[in-house]
Amino acid sequence: MYKKASILRYTVRSRLIITVLSFILLMSVIFYPNPIFVCSKRISDNRNEELGINNIDIPITSLDVAVRGSYAYLVREYSFSYYNLNAESGPEFVGYLDNYYEYYNRTFDDVNQIEIRDNNMFIFSTHGSWSPINGSLYITEFENESSLEILGTVSINATHGGPMYYWIQNLVVEDNFVYIGTTWLNTTYEDRTISLISIIDYSNKSKPFEIGRYISTDMCNEIAVDNDRLFFITTTQQAYNLTDHSTYEIGENKLEVLDISNKSQPIRVQKLSLEEMPSSIIVENDLLFLAYYGGSLEIYNVSDVLNPALLTSYKFEARKLVKEDNHLYVLENDKLVIYDATDHRSLKKIGEKKVRFRGENSRFIDCTIDGNLVLAVRQVQYYGTFIIFDCTNLKYPKIIYPEVDSNALRLEITIIVFGYVISPMIFLSIFILVIRIQVKKKQSLKKESVSDT
Repeated sequence: MYKKASILRYTVRSRLIITVLSFILLMSVIFYPNPIFVCSKRISDNRNEELGINNIDIPITSLDVAVRGSYAYLVREYSFSYYNLNAESGPEFVGYLDNYYEYYNRTFDDVNQIEIRDNNMFIFSTHGSWSPINGSLYITEFENESSLEILGTVSINATHGGPMYYWIQNLVVEDNFVYIGTTWLNTTYEDRTISLISIIDYSNKSKPFEIGRYISTDMCNEIAVDNDRLFFITTTQQAYNLTDHSTYEIGENKLEVLDISNKSQPIRVQKLSLEEMPSSIIVENDLLFLAYYGGSLEIYNVSDVLNPALLTSYKFEARKLVKEDNHLYVLENDKLVIYDATDHRSLKKIGEKKVRFRGENSRFIDCTIDGNLVLAVRQVQYYGTFIIFDCTNLKYPKIIYPEVDSNALRLEITIIVFGYVISPMIFLSIFILVIRIQVKKKQSLKKESVSDT
């Protein structure tokens, strides 16, 4: 009797596990129309050259994204492209702006930051990765969705003895002014970097001019403007020892605050040394949200910038912060997390969406929000430099571009459950576990049978 009861329990348990797995797969097929087992394809880059897993030698980087109407504009390493957000089948790549398809035939050179206000696009460009050492702000006007007319331009130079590091910049447009944060490096990597805050007056779009500037040290990471105050964070730099070819850190991590009530003479009114490397900053209604690469977020009351008060802190990783109404969107290395920030003293996690693609040697570097869409760009070794999240359902955001079940770089099987890409290893592990339980159970029953006899 005992032997039959054991066999019955064992059979019921095994069938229950298999039934639950089958139910999950069945529900996924019913509620998610795309195939559940997907053999992914290889991708092509912007030059229409097929890329394989072994022939990419440099990271593919998206640098910035901006939205105008139903089109998103994306700056990448080799192109200036645009996308239709309202296409019938979902967001889709349309083409390149005029003169951008050919690498050596560009209207602008090395664009890395863009902002759109009404019918104008503000474009920040560096002239060459290493020389000459200057950058330009172009103020353009849309002729149509694929063509821009240059209205005016202004050149920026830090008068430094080395080239500008072309990636770490920030561009903010407020009223009739453009605020640009740039970092300038020396070619030897031995000199202290220079951070330059430039204030551009573009009240006359055909003749913009630099009305004021502020020079600091270290690497300018991000800036934020709030009324007549400009906040910017800097990080240490990696220096190179020519003698023993080693690298080391110099400089400091810090937060600086400028009084910009007089645009021609910005004045530093606060400087805070930071123990960790800051990654992102938001200032809104006298609240400062400061994220760190080390995995923490601090919120300050900065109504009095001379005495900023730390209100609360949280432990979570953040590469980029964006706040919209009472929601805080946090881009981590491989996911988007959404928090309810109605009460800044108690952030409540609403939902998240993990990005699971081959080549997780990546990090998000910027994003913009347009309605229910979060358009994010990241540096990634293989795939997924531009990702669009649909956050209509804040609890369950989903990826709508690129499709989660296509265009992966290498052939691999992925499993999609309720729109989430699940690693096949999870199901394989469960299957192996069930088999092991069966084997052990059979061995146990055999032992019991032998002992009974």
